[in-house]
Amino acid sequence: MPNSPYRPLPSQSRSDMNRRPHRTTHATCNHAHVRAMTKTWGRYGTGPGEFNLPHSIAVDREGHVYVADRENQRIQIFDADGTFLKEWTGIGYPYGLFITPDQNVWMIDGGYDRIVEIDQRGRIMGAFGEPGHAPGQFAWGHFLAIGKDRTIYVADVLNWRFQVLAPTQPSGKAARYVPSKRMLWDRVESTGWSTRTAVPKDRTPRDPSLPLPTR
Repeated sequence: MPNSPYRPLPSQSRSDMNRRPHRTTHATCNHAHVRAMTKTWGRYGTGPGEFNLPHSIAVDREGHVYVADRENQRIQIFDADGTFLKEWTGIGYPYGLFITPDQNVWMIDGGYDRIVEIDQRGRIMGAFGEPGHAPGQFAWGHFLAIGKDRTIYVADVLNWRFQVLAPTQPSGKAARYVPSKRMLWDRVESTGWSTRTAVPKDRTPRDPSLPLPTR
């Protein structure tokens, strides 16, 4: 994969965010704007139209519905009536989806902690990011959004931050990180990103009777 065509902008600290006024928007508090549910589809499972922890939904300009079927490691595509059309596999763990005007699907891969761009044929066009705590690294990235200027905004959950990534010119170099094993993150006291440590998925679960790690 090509090296990252993005660079992280300075992070916004929690104290900076707390100094800003908190507002509730009209759209979130006015119940008159809540629409009645008109359609549902799907059930638990691994087959077409079945899900194992659906985690994000996006709709393209044709009205096709893209579902991040997270633990089945695939994106399922449906028409507006819920008819299964196709699926994309071999893409990692789709946590959050965003469709750009060129109709490419951008995905935050919370299993391998990277951002992936996928074309309309389900081919990975590029990927960047890796597990960690430094700028441009992710710890259980969950959702993303992309602005009109192609700036990427990422909810970086276990780093206790959102990251803002500005587009740059591609370097033409291959990325160093090649995902091979899903990384989970150990349970520690809520003292911030500096205490988070990566552990393999197949690690023996921690004995809950033991004391939590300290800094």
